[in-house]
Amino acid sequence: MRATGIALLVAGMALFGPVTHAHAQGTAPGPEPEPSASSQAPQTESSTPLRVFLDCVRCDQDFLRTEITFVDFVRDRQDAQVHVLVTTQATGGGTEFTLAFIGLEVFADTDVTLRYASSRTDTADEVRRAIARRLELGLGPYVAGTPLADEIAVTRVRAANQPPATTSPEDDPWRFWVFRTSADMNLDTEQSQRFLSASGALSADRTTDAWKVRLNTRADYDKDEFDFGDSERFTNATSDWNATMLVVRSLGDHWGVGVGGSAVSSTFVNQDLALRLAPAIEYNVFPYAESTRRQLTLTYAIGANNLDYEEPTIFDKTSEFLTDQTVTLSLDLSQPWGRTSVSLEGAQFFEAPEKYSVYVFADLEFRVFRGLSLEVIGSSSLIRDQVFLPRRGSSPEEILVQRRQLATDYQHSLFLGISYTFGSIFNNVVNSRFAGSSGGVIRRF
Repeated sequence: MRATGIALLVAGMALFGPVTHAHAQGTAPGPEPEPSASSQAPQTESSTPLRVFLDCVRCDQDFLRTEITFVDFVRDRQDAQVHVLVTTQATGGGTEFTLAFIGLEVFADTDVTLRYASSRTDTADEVRRAIARRLELGLGPYVAGTPLADEIAVTRVRAANQPPATTSPEDDPWRFWVFRTSADMNLDTEQSQRFLSASGALSADRTTDAWKVRLNTRADYDKDEFDFGDSERFTNATSDWNATMLVVRSLGDHWGVGVGGSAVSSTFVNQDLALRLAPAIEYNVFPYAESTRRQLTLTYAIGANNLDYEEPTIFDKTSEFLTDQTVTLSLDLSQPWGRTSVSLEGAQFFEAPEKYSVYVFADLEFRVFRGLSLEVIGSSSLIRDQVFLPRRGSSPEEILVQRRQLATDYQHSLFLGISYTFGSIFNNVVNSRFAGSSGGVIRRF
């Protein structure tokens, strides 16, 4: 069993020192009786496989359950002996996955953390196989404390003379720069209406421990045509483009300073060209090394804005220069009980303090108790700074197709979701038959 052999690599090296070579052996587990929790020492005498709760939003869980067959996957954390919490954050070249193995029951004092950084050029299959390898490795110390350890040997995969994976900028001809281009077009036509949209984007990113640089540009074009009969037609065409940059310098475990800038042209907000430059400083209550699990940040920025409008605004301006300040308080948690993202942002113009905005956003996901989950997503905005609104207003057609942003003092949204699952605690079996079909039950037109 390749998966089983790899799984014990970490356990073998941690418990017995470096291993040069061994042969993987063992048999695939058959049907097992329902496991029972043990309250004895970490060396459990249970004859059933290790019970694992995989908590990962961005994982291919069907693939992982198919590949890793030496444990029992369960649907709820309360039934598990190991809770695997997988969190992600963007890197300069892709995504970093952090796998936190949290021991429960007899493994309550055994925690393991592994990391894997994917590249933007990695395929979905390469990413899921890399996650599977880390999952196998992280489960090694726990499997070593079960009778299954007698059926498994450890194989050293990396050659002794293979260089370490650590890479410095000097070893990389691209100096950690990652570039990405994209373009797309969509055409949808019927007898009485036609829709055309096209977009293109270019980005350049560089991420190191000391610096983070993000450069992005994007352009979008949309054209909608509606035929009302009797040769009456309405056409709506909008175009937007933007270029943004962010440069951040790390200052220890809790501080960061940076500067952001942008150039924007947008029909929707009546901007022919808007230029912005904003230096900022951020403090994180928790060390940045823990950012995949928890962050509590306070950010303060001062911005300079040079605004040219397509049409005169409600304040009779065709262009103006404004400065502002922005304060943002943000909390992000990924914990065994669920996930939380809450932010509070306030912005105000220095030249006109009565023009300001306040924005609150919350995304909360709780495991209330076994099988019951609750999700709440909500946002609320108090808007007093729409200096860009055109003086002439908007026609009924422009309002219907949302060509321009409309005057408003507030904006609210709320989503509530609840789910309850009950039945068998096990989650091992994958059956993909008829996965892409309704079996004739639902007819698609």
